[in-house]
Amino acid sequence: MKFEIKDDLLYLPITIFYDREITFTGIIDTGSAGTVVEVNDVSIDLLSRDGRPIRMIGVGGIQEGFAQTLSSVSLGEFSVKDFEIEFCNLKDDFGFDAIIGSNLLKALGAVIDYTTCEITF
Repeated sequence: MKFEIKDDLLYLPITIFYDREITFTGIIDTGSAGTVVEVNDVSIDLLSRDGRPIRMIGVGGIQEGFAQTLSSVSLGEFSVKDFEIEFCNLKDDFGFDAIIGSNLLKALGAVIDYTTCEITF
């Protein structure tokens, strides 16, 4: 699967499934333990079940959010079922829609090739 490099960041679409399918453009961040999506792009009904509050601490500071297990998460045609995603306000603080963290990359067995701009699973 091809990824795009823009401003030295690697971009790839990520799709979450719960009651419906939602696709985000995410950055690949191997330094992020968790996978995070923009909370304001998801309807409140989607997030009203079984979530738990969390505090995310990173280079950009501390942010409150919540985590919830979704029925599946996909990068292209590759998916993992019953996967926990973190939700917070990424757009206002960082300017992007999703962070594809090492937990999802590891679950999918990802290998990143910078010379060909491809990620394989």
